[in-house]
Amino acid sequence: MTVDTVFGHPRDFAGLDVLAGVLLYSLQIYGDFAGYSNMARGIGRLLGIDLIVNFRSPYLAANIADFWRRASFCDVRPDSSNSYCS
Repeated sequence: MTVDTVFGHPRDFAGLDVLAGVLLYSLQIYGDFAGYSNMARGIGRLLGIDLIVNFRSPYLAANIADFWRRASFCDVRPDSSNSYCS
């Protein structure tokens, strides 16, 4: 069973299989984003650019508000007037 198979034909799977697919997909997204972020930071360092850390383990958040703060780019533009950054 793969995530693509479960999301491609969800009616062919039992509820626990679909739940497992959702959980595995969240791990896939986490791994992809963490990998791309690390590659960008590493390439930046090779070029002499020190990028800020914008990936602060959002899946370890205590609640949705904490998740959004960890996953967002609010600290990139501290002068931002967006209400979701407060």
